[in-house]
Amino acid sequence: PMHPWCRSTTVEHDPEAAADGEPMPDDMDFEDWEEWQENTLTNAPKNGIEKLKGKINGIKKRAADNGGATEVDIKEAGKIMRAEIEKNQKFAARAAAVTENLKQAEIFAKRCNDLNAKMTKALGNEFDELHKEWDETYSKYKKAIEEYRKALEVRYYENANDIKAIYSDVRIMGSDGFDIAAHLNKSKSKVRKNIEDAYNVYPRDWVEASIKRGKLTPKIEKRGYYSDHKSVIAVSGDSEAKAFNVAIHELGHRFEKAVPNILTHEKDFYARRTDGEALVWLGKGYKGNEKTRRDQFLNPYMGKDYAGTAYELVSMGFEMAYTRPEELLQDEDMAEWIFGLLAIE
Repeated sequence: PMHPWCRSTTVEHDPEAAADGEPMPDDMDFEDWEEWQENTLTNAPKNGIEKLKGKINGIKKRAADNGGATEVDIKEAGKIMRAEIEKNQKFAARAAAVTENLKQAEIFAKRCNDLNAKMTKALGNEFDELHKEWDETYSKYKKAIEEYRKALEVRYYENANDIKAIYSDVRIMGSDGFDIAAHLNKSKSKVRKNIEDAYNVYPRDWVEASIKRGKLTPKIEKRGYYSDHKSVIAVSGDSEAKAFNVAIHELGHRFEKAVPNILTHEKDFYARRTDGEALVWLGKGYKGNEKTRRDQFLNPYMGKDYAGTAYELVSMGFEMAYTRPEELLQDEDMAEWIFGLLAIE
């Protein structure tokens, strides 16, 4: 309890900083104590969030003083954010739940196919027994698929929200306060919500830059795409989770055009990673002119060539960072680059 002229104060308990504290001299008078206290509080150790923000802001200030962020700055920030992201143990658990449910669905699907083959040769009671087992197995398959879809939705949406929360410690995130519906032409498209949800996990100033670039028209397509000159963002996917994932990807292409420096950073990163590699066809399912430099990318599509006008680096990188960060972390170099871009650009 304090009393008049008491020279004590209350401070945050920080075990790491406690050892660095300096005791107040016994002969200090009140005026000296007041000055000493102001200096102590001004230079007091920061808590975890303040320290994190301070580190990132320090990199941003240094980059600004030097005329813009370099890959060194981006990777430095990325290492810091990577360490924060790796603390979250839920990413791997959510991925495991998706994998397990899909595995169960595949087992039941295979059993249904086997039973189908047997039924084509069976008669009478044997056929009836097989058909009964098929019905039971198919019910199990449908339940497993439903559980898989639920697990996928949990994985994608909760991962994205966790990543957003981590980045909220270093910059303002989300689309609150912006009329995204108007930006999307008040579209009644079923994928408008997926795009709105995707916008809401990105840095706020990126969202603002996209809005200033002009309105977008959402569309549903079998294969998602972004067209800058037509101002169209097309989303594909047979579930809410997959459409959300595609929306994050296509907004990556939008930010490539709307946010200064991103395309330049991609050009530099792509040149370093694919130096000396020849273009090759992406393979079955792609057009003949869709080519890539494979590098050691997690997905060959990341190296797709657009003659320098665009890339698939941030689109796929952001997609994985938000919905499957544990997979992106398998490529440490790209993960740190992507996490750094999200932190300081």
